[in-house]
Amino acid sequence: MAIKSVKRTGKSLRTMQRILDSAAEEFAAYGMSGSRVERIADNADAKKPRIYDYFGGKEGLFQAVMKRELGNTCTAVPFDASHLPEYAGRLFDYASEHPILMRLIMWNAMEPGRSPMQENGGFERHVEAIREMQDKGEISRANPAEFILTLIVSLASAWSAANPIGASVLGKLSEKKDALRDSIINTVRMVCEGKK
Repeated sequence: MAIKSVKRTGKSLRTMQRILDSAAEEFAAYGMSGSRVERIADNADAKKPRIYDYFGGKEGLFQAVMKRELGNTCTAVPFDASHLPEYAGRLFDYASEHPILMRLIMWNAMEPGRSPMQENGGFERHVEAIREMQDKGEISRANPAEFILTLIVSLASAWSAANPIGASVLGKLSEKKDALRDSIINTVRMVCEGKK
């Protein structure tokens, strides 16, 4: 369903923001299949037709939520291929503090028939930046750039809402968060500084 062209007034922008906020909570809690447009509209204090006017339906709304949340992540945690260990530490902090994003990513992966996220946070550019650093000899070539980025994202999110195993093994994150961040940073540093 194509998104209709809607005049963007201050009121409509505020309504869209409330819908996005409500949808983020709903999708994080129930995934695409379990989410209800009526509940999203009610919690946003908006009329259900506005969701179709602004986003074209539930799928368009989900993609808009993912785009916003991933964009917020990229703004809050800018990628820097020349400082990957520190980037991993900052990403760990962000993932720990933003469980909604991690749950959205988890649901996106679990939903049957879902295609990969349309907005992937610029991962292709990240991989290319890591390759460039490898070509300069600044990062070890022992592992492919794709592996290094996947390792960083996986480590940074392993103790978040998207991975219940990490939390069950670790116990209370707040008591071990600093030591865990240090371990993540040191692991990424070892990978980056391995045999070049």
